Amino acid sequence: MFSPGDVVLAVGVVAAVGHFAEIQSEAVTKVTGLDLDLLKETLKLVAEVEGRDAISGRSG
Repeated sequence: MFSPGDVVLAVGVVAAVGHFAEIQSEAVTKVTGLDLDLLKETLKLVAEVEGRDAISGRSG
């Protein structure tokens, strides 16, 4: 169904150990055309902002 290296969107539970992942979900789809570098940078920035909010006591 999916190949190693595919990017998928799953609604449910994803359990990962090392390089192995188990998706416990009925809703799974392959995502194509995604800029992985942009996604990684976005996730880093979100974590940075959330970290600042946690330190300052803000939420949301």
